[in-house]
Amino acid sequence: MARDLEQLYAEYNDLYFNGELPTIPVKWGKVHKSHAAEFVTYEDGTLAIVISPKLKTYTCWAYLTLIHEMAHVKLRNFKGDDGDLHGPKFQREMKRLANAGAFNGLW
Repeated sequence: MARDLEQLYAEYNDLYFNGELPTIPVKWGKVHKSHAAEFVTYEDGTLAIVISPKLKTYTCWAYLTLIHEMAHVKLRNFKGDDGDLHGPKFQREMKRLANAGAFNGLW
């Protein structure tokens, strides 16, 4: 993968989130076998995004996945009534990102 994940996170944060997301570690690492990545809140309250190393050879998927996880970071304090992390509020955020051009050239 050509670009550093934390550098890309900072760039996307500025471009699509007005620099409002916290600076957190973004790294390659083991995730649940059915996931491409995970947004993690550790017991001590620190946050991180962990992306499966399987995506290293799929640059566009890695970038899409990072943006997806960044939406979770933005909405981290919101828990839908049904606990659905990909519910209507998340879908609105993804549409906002699409309208802002976050996915242009990635698919």
